Amino acid sequence: PAAAAAPTRPAAAVTTARVTLTAETVPAATAAPSRPAAPAAEAISLPGTGGCGLLDFGCYVSNAITSWFAGLVKSAVNPLLALIGRTALSTPQPGSVAAVQTLWSTGLGIADACYGLLVLVGGIIVMTHETLQTSYSAKEIAPRIVIGFVTANLSMVLMTHAVDLANGLSAAFTAGGVSPASAATSLMNTLSSAIANNGIFLILLSLAGVILALVLAAVYVIRLMAVVLLAAAAPVCLALYALPQTAWAAAWWWRALTAALAIQVAQGLVMTAAVQVFFSPGWLPGGGALGQTLITLCLLYILMRIPFWIARPVLSPFGRSPLRRAVRFALTAAVFS
Repeated sequence: PAAAAAPTRPAAAVTTARVTLTAETVPAATAAPSRPAAPAAEAISLPGTGGCGLLDFGCYVSNAITSWFAGLVKSAVNPLLALIGRTALSTPQPGSVAAVQTLWSTGLGIADACYGLLVLVGGIIVMTHETLQTSYSAKEIAPRIVIGFVTANLSMVLMTHAVDLANGLSAAFTAGGVSPASAATSLMNTLSSAIANNGIFLILLSLAGVILALVLAAVYVIRLMAVVLLAAAAPVCLALYALPQTAWAAAWWWRALTAALAIQVAQGLVMTAAVQVFFSPGWLPGGGALGQTLITLCLLYILMRIPFWIARPVLSPFGRSPLRRAVRFALTAAVFS
């Protein structure tokens, strides 16, 4: 029919109107921002964790053990080596201590009280000359009685001069620019640098050095106790020189005093030679902290072993004992049977 058709709109205009109407009535959904992929938990390292991962418990335990050993070495090495540097190469005068002087006076009273008995026994030995025995006459006994009495009463003076001589020799050996305090400082610096490297192996080596230093300090205390005991027993031991049958006690006393004072002289010589030679720059090229730590351990070991080497002749018996040989033979036969 002839009805007039409505004017048609272009398709593009209709599409644009629909999009505009939709945007005005219904707001578009906001797109979620994209998140980066979370890394693995083991790769996360928080500040103050020593480089360990967030869940790396093995690393935490290892760091805790290393820190504990390092703290142990730091807390022990400085006081021990400082004590060794102040006291190891010297011996205090026994007469300057009131308690030691009292012990010596008591021993001298016992020796003087019993000396009359020694003179009586010496007279009996002289009277039996050419009858019961022919070895000892008046010319052998009389000098012994005089020497025993004099040395027993002057034993403290003799010990004072002997200690002065030992201290002087130690000071002479360490007079080449290396004092005991500076040597101890060198050892402390070496062990401290080994700890600073944060290696568990070097820390364990430093711990071994602390143990050796502890043994060395204990040996020094034992040596001082030996000097005190020798001072207390000096009058009695030296008075026994009056008789040939008891003269071994005086000989043992002199041997023990010589060993106790020779220890510090030998330690001073070894420490001076080690610090001047082995710790000098360029002596151990490429050694680094490990080489210096090993040298320190060897030095502490030798210083610790010197008292045992010197004291061995003192502690050994005078001559061979038949009883000891019999016991040794019985044990050997029992083992090999």
